[in-house]
Amino acid sequence: MLRLLIEDSEGKSKIAPINPDSEITIGRKEGNSIRLKERNVSRQHARIYSTSEGMFVEPVAARYGVKVNSSKIDGPTKLSPGDEIRIGDYRLYIQDESQPDPREQANPDEVVEISPSARPRFVVISSNFAGCEYVVTKTCVVIGRNPQSDIQIQHMSVSDAHAEVRRTPRGEFHIRDLGSSNGTKVDGVLISEPTYLYSGNIITLGHVSMRFCAPGDLWTLNFGHSDDRGSRVSIPLLVLLMIVFVVMAIGGTAYVMTTKYSNKPAPVSVAQLPQDSAKQHDDFIQYITECEVALQEGRLDDAQDALDKATRIDAASQLLQTKNRQLQLELEANRTLEDIKSSLADGRCNDARDRAASLKVGTFANTRYNDEKIKHQIDGCLIDSLYTRALDAIKNGDLATAENNLDEIYNIDRQHPKYSKLNDAIREAKPSRSSGSGSSRDKDKDKAAAAAATAEAPKPKPAAVNADELCRQAGPLVSSGKECDAYKLYKKALSAGNASSGCNKIATMRVNQLKTKCE
Repeated sequence: MLRLLIEDSEGKSKIAPINPDSEITIGRKEGNSIRLKERNVSRQHARIYSTSEGMFVEPVAARYGVKVNSSKIDGPTKLSPGDEIRIGDYRLYIQDESQPDPREQANPDEVVEISPSARPRFVVISSNFAGCEYVVTKTCVVIGRNPQSDIQIQHMSVSDAHAEVRRTPRGEFHIRDLGSSNGTKVDGVLISEPTYLYSGNIITLGHVSMRFCAPGDLWTLNFGHSDDRGSRVSIPLLVLLMIVFVVMAIGGTAYVMTTKYSNKPAPVSVAQLPQDSAKQHDDFIQYITECEVALQEGRLDDAQDALDKATRIDAASQLLQTKNRQLQLELEANRTLEDIKSSLADGRCNDARDRAASLKVGTFANTRYNDEKIKHQIDGCLIDSLYTRALDAIKNGDLATAENNLDEIYNIDRQHPKYSKLNDAIREAKPSRSSGSGSSRDKDKDKAAAAAATAEAPKPKPAAVNADELCRQAGPLVSSGKECDAYKLYKKALSAGNASSGCNKIATMRVNQLKTKCE
């Protein structure tokens, strides 16, 4: 007898029996034999049925499609034991009942050590500590900047708890974002749901890019180091990228060599492949990797050049198309950022604000927008414009317009000095209720003008504290043992009130850790 193993995106699974005499309906709607509740499952998605010729699966009203063994199907498709059916985020496996139930082998929620031969790795390919490797030793690991993380990556763009990698009962791995500040990408696509990982996937956490190496994948960027994994010799990224990616040809070409012998791909030796074909594959992966690194560093011309080279090798590659879409997003975001800066330079504050609203989150241009504090510049431009118009309105006796401008400044930044100055100027310009004979309009104008002149008088301001710079100065002090000096800098960064989210998190954590010791 056959059965159906159903696995969700979090690796949890359940078993459903298959009765050859009954049709199995699958969908989100109540009343289906198998109800899958995720939104990317249609109400009546697919059906599984048996005939004298065997068992078949067929899409019904599958808006998001049905795949069998990674190939999309459009009509009835015959099934065999071991086949995988993909419906939305779910995987359904046809099994013989003689096979063990994965749920009986291990509790999927229990975190246990993974045997050394079954451990995957992440290899850093971005210019930040390129070649460094992180091994997944447990069935669930957290990646982040916090020292308590299972895999710690000390980079400001990585959140304290950035992402989680989990192994499913079937031995596969998926990654999910943990609400990080800069997001998690798989092959350039920002993920919001748990996403399965395969050898060769490029994982990006903030500005750090890594290649996922499944168990048995010997790929590495780290050459010229000793056997001690704690001491590695760094080699310039450009040189590393020129190393032939021979091992990657195993997974990438296996399907072509085995299709006529089996319905499932199997690994083959590189020696079996034509030399030119293997070299082309290696070159293609090299160019894709160069493109990914260039995108992360904002070198869009270099990214385009790498994509052009990859296109000449395999223009139909889905990975190439994904990278091309990512490049187009980056180019569009870069144009938007330049338009924002141009608008600011011309004093077109409202135009800059409107363009900023369309800037794509997760792009390098968005990172520059935050790092250069352009929103602060836009707010300042708007406040200056509103303040000037309000003063003109006061001089003309139009206090209603001045008060409307005051309200707009309040909505932008109620703590801005010009808000209190304008508020005082409006209050001074209003007629006194205690005056017996009443003031003339000219006197009101004179008072308003005097108040405006006073409001415009410049006052010396203390130099602004750059909280992020304080965080950068404090980091090395912790490493060198000067923890209390670092503690003072972190406290000052928090008091400045302008720290980025990354600086704010690390400063808060360090202050809490060192408070007892340093106060």
